[in-house]
Amino acid sequence: MKTSRYAKVLVERVLNVLARRPRTVNMEEWMSHDESVEGKHPYCGTTACLAGHVALAAGFPPVNRSFYYRSEIPAVHRSKFTSNGDDHVFIPSVAQTLLGIPESDIVTTSRLFHADKWPQEFARAYYAASAADNYRGMSRAMRARLRHWAKTGA
Repeated sequence: MKTSRYAKVLVERVLNVLARRPRTVNMEEWMSHDESVEGKHPYCGTTACLAGHVALAAGFPPVNRSFYYRSEIPAVHRSKFTSNGDDHVFIPSVAQTLLGIPESDIVTTSRLFHADKWPQEFARAYYAASAADNYRGMSRAMRARLRHWAKTGA
């Protein structure tokens, strides 16, 4: 699978955020936002899995403990996600579409957005870091997984 220019931009944005803000990594939830944390940046108080980070990098706002977006879909992306009449879109579907992964490619989507389905070298590194509450290690594993996908499409 050839990665689009837009997908490459999103990947770079996500990689940069993960490197600068390792505490935003949480593969246990699509996205969680704590509004009590002050700050104007959308990442203030937000943790997200890989799919959530892709959505945030594309300009989607943080949502609190939700699996989907409703009215929060940015206008620039609205036609991509609401053309079928749905009033909501799931975060992994947002990320899949933004990265240009075909809707029918469930295997790639699952192996990218679910840490337990990552290739062993990445999953092992992520879960070891997670068990130790090592956010830098979790971020490093997530970045390695995303780079691997961008390079290989798998």
